[in-house]
Amino acid sequence: MAIVNISSIRAASIDMAPNYLKFENIDNYPSTVSLTYIFFISSIGIITNVSTVFLLSKNNFTKNLKIKCALIALALSDLLFNIALSVRGMSDLIEGESERVCMFITFFSHLAELLSAYYTVLFTIQRYCAVRYPFEVAINRRSASIIPLSIIFLLSSLFCFFFYYEENPSEKCRPVPALHWFIANASLSFVIPFSLISIFNILIVYYIRKYSLSPIGAETISLKRKNLLKTRTKTSSMDDTGYNQEETRIPSLGSSFDGVTCGASPDCDRLCPFISLREAPTRNTYYSSDSYSKQIPNKSSTSSKENESVDRLTSRMAQSIRVTRMLVFVSTCFLILNAPAHLCAIAMKIYIEVNSFIPAGSTVINLNQIDNNVVLIPNTSNETYHENLFEAIKRSTFVDDKSTYQQLYKAVSITQMIQYASYSINFFLYSFSGITFRTNLKQVIQKL
Repeated sequence: MAIVNISSIRAASIDMAPNYLKFENIDNYPSTVSLTYIFFISSIGIITNVSTVFLLSKNNFTKNLKIKCALIALALSDLLFNIALSVRGMSDLIEGESERVCMFITFFSHLAELLSAYYTVLFTIQRYCAVRYPFEVAINRRSASIIPLSIIFLLSSLFCFFFYYEENPSEKCRPVPALHWFIANASLSFVIPFSLISIFNILIVYYIRKYSLSPIGAETISLKRKNLLKTRTKTSSMDDTGYNQEETRIPSLGSSFDGVTCGASPDCDRLCPFISLREAPTRNTYYSSDSYSKQIPNKSSTSSKENESVDRLTSRMAQSIRVTRMLVFVSTCFLILNAPAHLCAIAMKIYIEVNSFIPAGSTVINLNQIDNNVVLIPNTSNETYHENLFEAIKRSTFVDDKSTYQQLYKAVSITQMIQYASYSINFFLYSFSGITFRTNLKQVIQKL
């Protein structure tokens, strides 16, 4: 569904004078507020999406090229949507109806909407794979996702081309899709992507929780806390010379074997050379940092390497989970901001189609069975039938109650304004929930 669902739904079925005047009156009420909001939100969207592309392009944002490419593609599609939205606002402001401008607005706004939806699906699936199969994803983390991004762009472009080429006339630069095209558009732009995002988000949350409760996850968190505590303790115990006295003290070897005497056992034979050291004096129990560093055994160096490896793995897994949580938050906000507009547009289309249905070939209307709150619209080209219907309505005591249409139209107008914000809000979501993104943003601001 493009950014102009309201008028397209209205124009598709409303062709009788009472209904046309009714919707003309409704259509005028949000025009001033809508134009102001369109210019405001599109300006913010253009600035924030350009900034997002710049910050995501920095090498230190993430080493996962798949996620980086998907987020950059999402920012570019949102940028395209905001450009089309600003052009639409200028076109409405000057009341121009250029065919080329109209083609640009209708095609690129719809294309950007499809791209944003399916690029969100793409990085949601990527994060699910990272949580479900972490080792396999870690091997291919430096490979870019150019092929799926290109396929999504190509298929979306083909659908938009046929959508606006096949029997979809435009009224005031707004598409008027036939019913079968409306169903196809609703399925591709709402039902399929929103279902996939919801399902994979639920699975991601499930596996993150499962990992945090597993022994491996608990051990990883415990190791991280121990290493952090060890670092703080070591820092606090350093003296002014820069070395830790507690760790450089060498105890008397003889004190460790008090009461041990040599016997015939092999273990005792191995201990005798060390026990004999108890007779030697151990006066120099402290060494300088230089002399002690030369006596560090190989075992300690191996242990330090293992600790560094564990710390590196722990840090990488923690960073992956943070990125996943951030992107789940972003995709959930996308659902919340876009779903109401699609649902209201579908509800309005269904309401109009149901109340405008009259069996073809029917020339007799029982006015006693017509509800005063329902407007019947002919779906036939029979001129005699058309004239008979108008005459019947003129002779009837028909009460034109526009409350239902008006409420639906207002609901679609408000929810579309909310939907526009979803193409400008990702920058703020990244800044709020992304540590690395926020750090890069602060560095850029400090350099200005």
